[in-house]
Amino acid sequence: GETNRRVKSICDDIRSYTDIPHMVTTAPRASLEGVVDGWCPLWNKIDEETVRKHQSAGDTVWWYGCVTPKNPYPTYHLDDRLMSSRLVHWMQKDYNVTGNLYWATTVFQKYNGVEYVDRDVWTDPDSYPGAPGDGYLLYPGTENDGYVNRNMPIPTIRLESIRDGSEDYEYLVILENKITELLD
Repeated sequence: GETNRRVKSICDDIRSYTDIPHMVTTAPRASLEGVVDGWCPLWNKIDEETVRKHQSAGDTVWWYGCVTPKNPYPTYHLDDRLMSSRLVHWMQKDYNVTGNLYWATTVFQKYNGVEYVDRDVWTDPDSYPGAPGDGYLLYPGTENDGYVNRNMPIPTIRLESIRDGSEDYEYLVILENKITELLD
């Protein structure tokens, strides 16, 4: 439909100026095969077979989580277990997805359905309705805020768990390479 035509037009424009690869944040679609260089669907909108198919065609496959998916699927949301944010990266390795997109790390306002409005990030976890913690992995420490009282970014425990999951991914790659070495 119209969206596919717009994506194709934008991809053609990009290719007319540069050979830098580009991707779209959607699950792979047959109507866009050969048009985009890479796919970046939501974690719950891709499977291993589809990843491998597109990689064998030369496409890059990343993924992301945002407002969706929701628990019980792994998420980075505040109302989910910390283990969940690590599982995302284990699944990433299992599926052979090569990148993980996180759309924003400092959304300190709240989307009210129409626009972003001010909120107190220390007492209101929702930057987006129904997705507590979405879009921010840091808190803004500021002078006289009554919490930190210093001008500095404050990392969340979720950010540390995501870091741990990324490290787990790297360890899984190292382990896989060691096993391959031993078997060769």
